[in-house]
Amino acid sequence: MLNKKSIIATIIVALIMIICQVSVKASFEIEEIFNANFWEWHTRTTTNDRAYNGNHIKIEPQVITFFGYDKISYKDFLYRKFEDENQKTFTIRVNEKEANYHTLEGAGFIVNSSIKNNKITGYVILYTQKQLCTYRLDNVDVQQLKTTPSKKISDYGTLINAVDKVQSDIHDVVLEVTPRKIVITDNNNVTKIELDHTKHPGNDFGLISSYVQHDCERLSKIRFERLSIKIAKDIPIASTVDEEGNKIAKAKYKVFDSTGKIVYSGTTDGNGIYTATNVVQGEYTIKQVIPPSGYEKNDEEKKFTIDKNGNIINESGEKVETIEFVNKKKEMQDSSNENNSNNQDNNANNNNNNNSNNSNTDNNNSSNNNTNNSNNSNNNNANNSNNNSNLNNNSNDNTKTPNKVDKTSNNKDTATGKLPQTGENSHTMLVLAIISTFMGIAIISYKKYITA
Repeated sequence: MLNKKSIIATIIVALIMIICQVSVKASFEIEEIFNANFWEWHTRTTTNDRAYNGNHIKIEPQVITFFGYDKISYKDFLYRKFEDENQKTFTIRVNEKEANYHTLEGAGFIVNSSIKNNKITGYVILYTQKQLCTYRLDNVDVQQLKTTPSKKISDYGTLINAVDKVQSDIHDVVLEVTPRKIVITDNNNVTKIELDHTKHPGNDFGLISSYVQHDCERLSKIRFERLSIKIAKDIPIASTVDEEGNKIAKAKYKVFDSTGKIVYSGTTDGNGIYTATNVVQGEYTIKQVIPPSGYEKNDEEKKFTIDKNGNIINESGEKVETIEFVNKKKEMQDSSNENNSNNQDNNANNNNNNNSNNSNTDNNNSSNNNTNNSNNSNNNNANNSNNNSNLNNNSNDNTKTPNKVDKTSNNKDTATGKLPQTGENSHTMLVLAIISTFMGIAIISYKKYITA
């Protein structure tokens, strides 16, 4: 069984491994590319070569030069083991001015690669005399690859893509590599290669030059200049809050590079954070394009920089966790609706008052007519007149108290289950009063017609 010391040691080792992994992922831009110790060297030094004697790979400030061989030719490469599978962006100038394709098969890059048990699996991108070719290597013996002069890369690998090369001695190249694709931009000409990510061998990379066997003293030189390698990261760029500092979801942002091109876009999550994927070092501008629901749009355009370690630097030169946007709640629409509602209520009350006044006027006129008619009628007519007068009095009582609601009434609205509103009750009483008045007038008129 493990004792306490063994358990503690195991935990420490595990923590060290985790820290190492994090440090690899945090490596955003590699600055030591032109340092010999950065690379794993696969080459040799010659002393009796008719074309060139010395190291066949030379690293100088901002330049890595590959020198060829005479009759017995080999393949040389610099190799870097790497763990992070996020997008890698290689920016480089390939200088072919001293390339001699009589002795050179091609030169270029190793990407998405791994070496296990001295066998290499991965992709090789070669600038050949007329084409830009991409090969897939599977379990190729590294020693044989380096030292067999009679074989080319094309003999070891499977060609998966070939395009005509830009006819120029200088190639300004941007190479973007992920487990799913390779995108090569050569002097603004773009080549996209889709990969089977289920067969992704690894994340190592390197530079390679492959020579062909010949029988002369011609020397071929290929130069890789201005090389930079950026490892993309997923970075939380923007945060959205209200005026009280509460996080807000569903705000959409767009991020522009220094040329004004949209390079990233996305929406804040439930924590109010927008995280951009595969972000590389550079200068950017971010702006909000769609605000959160119920909030006014923040129209600020904010500049920021992603440094070599993946940190966000704001316009003031301060390192910040995110670029923050504050959104105000929409209030104008709610206030407008409230005013409209109040105006409607006032208009309804005015209409009710007008209807009450009109009803009282009608009732008074009707009462006078009924009184005159009752003086000319018999006792029955007088009785009817009195009845009608009582109806009018009841109508007047109702019209004088239109807003009074019987709290004991169970006359609820069948749709809502609520008691009728005051305005609706007053309209109903007015209508009943008017109907009662006209019924009284009709009865009196009818009786006068009969007696006549």
